[in-house]
Amino acid sequence: IADPAHFLSFTHPDDIEYVRTTMEEAGRAERVEVEYRIIRSNGQVRWVWTRYKQVEVAPGDPPLVAVVVTDITAQKDAQRAEVSARAEAVRANAAKTEFLSRMSHELRTPMNAILGFAQLLGMDELNEDQHESVRQIIRGGRHLLDLINEVLDISRIDSGELALSTESVLVSDVLDEVMDLVVPLVAARNLTVVMPEEDVCHEHVLADRQRFKQVLLNLVANAIKYNRNDGEIRSSCSSRPNGEFA
Repeated sequence: IADPAHFLSFTHPDDIEYVRTTMEEAGRAERVEVEYRIIRSNGQVRWVWTRYKQVEVAPGDPPLVAVVVTDITAQKDAQRAEVSARAEAVRANAAKTEFLSRMSHELRTPMNAILGFAQLLGMDELNEDQHESVRQIIRGGRHLLDLINEVLDISRIDSGELALSTESVLVSDVLDEVMDLVVPLVAARNLTVVMPEEDVCHEHVLADRQRFKQVLLNLVANAIKYNRNDGEIRSSCSSRPNGEFA
C-alpha cells in the first residue's frame, strides 16, 4: 500500500489514534500485533486483529512491512457475552446474599416467638396429651430453627463447602426424635408405624447428628407421602461386619 494512512480511512474513529501509534511503532519494531475496530462500506463495525512484521529487503530498497488482518468479531462477541454472564452471576449472588441476610431475621424471629410461647404454654396445667403436643411443637420448632441456621450460613454457602461436625450419635435417640416429629402426619393418613425392638437400635454411630436426623426425616417423610391410607411404615436397624450400621 503506497499510503499506509489508507488503513485509517476505514478505522473506527475511537481507535484511529491507537492504530496510528501502532503503525508508527511497526516501522521500528520487528513485529507488532494490535486489535481494533473497522467500519465496512455498509456501515457494519467489525473487530480485527492486525499483525505487522518487518520484511527483509535488499540494501538500499525501501522498507517493507507485511500486514495480516484477521476478523475476530465472533471471538469478541463471545468475550462480551462471557463478561456479561459473569457480571450477571455476580449480581445474582449479591441478591442471594441480601435475600438470605433478610430472611435470617425474618425467619428466626417468628420461630423464636413460637418456641417461646410453646414453652409458656407447657407451663400451664395441661393433661398428658396436651403436654405431648406442646413437646412436639417445641421439638419441631427447634429442628426447623437448626435448619434455618444452616441454610442461612452465608459464608458456607458462598464457599461451596458444607462442614460436617461428626460425633458419637445414639441411633435410637435420633430415630425417636424423627418419629415424634411426624406423629401428626402419620395420624392424618392413619398409618401404622412399626419400630424395631428397643435394644436393636441402641447403637452409636459416628455422624453429624443434625444431618443424620435430616436424612432419616426425609426418608420417613417420603414413606408417609408415597404410602397409602391405612398403610404401614416399618423401620429397622442392623449392624454389618465392616463396622457400618444400617
